[in-house]
Amino acid sequence: MITALSSTEFSHRLVAHRGWPQRYPENSYAGIKAALELGLQHIEIDVHLSADLVPVVCHDHHLIRLCGQDNDVRLTTLEQLQAFSFHEPGRLGPQHYPTKLMTLADCATLIAQYPSATLYVEIKRKSLYHFGRSTVLQAIDLALKPIQQQSALISFDIAVLQLAQRQQLGYPLIPVLLNTQQWYDKDIKQLQPPYVFCDDDDLDPAQNLHAIPYPAVVYEIADYEKAMALLARGALRIESFCCGELIAAHAAHVAST
Repeated sequence: MITALSSTEFSHRLVAHRGWPQRYPENSYAGIKAALELGLQHIEIDVHLSADLVPVVCHDHHLIRLCGQDNDVRLTTLEQLQAFSFHEPGRLGPQHYPTKLMTLADCATLIAQYPSATLYVEIKRKSLYHFGRSTVLQAIDLALKPIQQQSALISFDIAVLQLAQRQQLGYPLIPVLLNTQQWYDKDIKQLQPPYVFCDDDDLDPAQNLHAIPYPAVVYEIADYEKAMALLARGALRIESFCCGELIAAHAAHVAST
């Protein structure tokens, strides 16, 4: 176990997955700002395009779960989308009503207020397949220009990262790996990623993460002991829906030792 991390050092090893969904609607302004105010320096979001080609911060292409609307974000204009409330009524009830959908440009404005923060923009495959990689990448690049030095592009879709590399857009290009075979894939190697995102389920429980080809950000970790064990094994960072709760657990652990 890693026991010598200060509270600040521990928070800097976390990636806020869609903001702070344990307390706020995912990918919301309120949740992302709350994570930043906790001192988190790594924020991950999801991006689709609206029907009028505006990048919006949204995980699902279909909106039933997020706002109870039988709409496809890709077939709905920004004006129409911003009339809905993205408060996740099924999971969180009415407590966060109304929650406005955030554009990527608005998210960039928020991140710019925290110069030490890095924004990881996951480019969703459903929009890539619907609009085409070039169209999606161009729209995202335009929205991120004000915070280019604070941004990284991530995706399960390796082809869009390869396109960004060919276009020399200047962002770190970070693949999300689907399986352990991809650790040694030549297309991944050519991207020269500074690190990769991966699922804990794809890792051997005894694996020394210092020995794998790239530093690993391990995602969807909610348990504090598991997070600490992964860091001790060599994980670069831990991505979680409940970073605030992990920070509180670490503070309690430090106080008890």
